[in-house]
Amino acid sequence: MAYVTHQIRFLPGLANTYALHLAMTSLKRIYEQKRPQDAKIVHVLSSGVKAAATWSRVETLQNCRECCGGMGFLSANKIGPLLNDMNVDVTFEGDNTVLLQQVARALLDDKKIVAQAPSLPGVSLANQQGPVDLDSLFRLLSFHERSLAHKVGSQIDAAAAAAQASGDKSPQKAANEAFEANLDRVVAIGWAFVERHCLENFVQEIERADLSLRPALRLLAQVYGMTRVEKNEASYLSGGALTPIDFDGLRVAITSAYRALIADGGRPALSLCDGFGIKEELLTAPVAHDWRTTGQ
Repeated sequence: MAYVTHQIRFLPGLANTYALHLAMTSLKRIYEQKRPQDAKIVHVLSSGVKAAATWSRVETLQNCRECCGGMGFLSANKIGPLLNDMNVDVTFEGDNTVLLQQVARALLDDKKIVAQAPSLPGVSLANQQGPVDLDSLFRLLSFHERSLAHKVGSQIDAAAAAAQASGDKSPQKAANEAFEANLDRVVAIGWAFVERHCLENFVQEIERADLSLRPALRLLAQVYGMTRVEKNEASYLSGGALTPIDFDGLRVAITSAYRALIADGGRPALSLCDGFGIKEELLTAPVAHDWRTTGQ
C-alpha cells in the first residue's frame, strides 16, 4: 500500500463498497415497510444500486487481481474464480446500462429539475489541505446530477416543442428520438443520481453510527465523494463549477485521505475491511495469510 498506484486502485474500491452496502441496507428498510407510495423509489434505487454495485464489484476484483500480480491470478487465492462468477451480474436480472436509463427516466420526468438550471455549488478547492468536507461534496454531486438532467431534459422538451410547431411528427416521437440520441448522457444521469444518493445516505448512516466509529466512516465517505467528483472532472470544468486549480487542490485532498487510511501499516483501512465481519475461518486463500508457504 506504499505505492500511490495501489492506493488509487484499492481505497476508492473500499469506499465504494461501504457506500453501496449502506445504500442497499437503506433500500431494504424502505422495501420492508411495504408502503404503496414507495413503489417508484424502490424501483429507481434498486435499479441504480444494482448497476453500480455489480460494476463496482467487477472493477474492484480486477484491481485486486492485478495488484496481487501472479498471486492474484492463482486460483487458490479465489480472486479469479470470484471475478468469473460475478461478471455475469452486470447483465443478469437487467443489463446495467438499461437499468441506469430507467433511473434517469425518473429524473427527466421531474419537470422541476428539468425546467431550471442549477445554481453553481459555490465550492472552492484551490487551497485544500485535508479531505473535502461532506457538505461541499454533496453540493458538488447534486450540481452534477441536476446539471445533466437539465441539459438533457431541455433538449428533449425542445425537440417535442419543435415537432408540435412544425407538425412533421408527434411531439412524443420527437421526444423519444431526442432521448435516444442522448443515451450516453442519459446513462451519466443515472450514475450521477446513484452517486449523489449514496453519499447522502452515507452521511445519514454516519449520524446513526456509534460515536467511536464516526471519524473512520466520515473519512471513508469523504474518499467516496472526492473520487466521484474527480471521476467527473470534465463535467465540472465545462459547467464552470470547478477550475483546473480546484482539481489540483482535490488531488491534494484525496492524497491526504489516502495517507490517513494507510497510516500505521495500513491499520485504519484494514480495520474498515474487518468491519464487514468476515470470519477468520472463511479467509482460506493463501494470499490472505503467509502466501510464501503456498505449495509447501
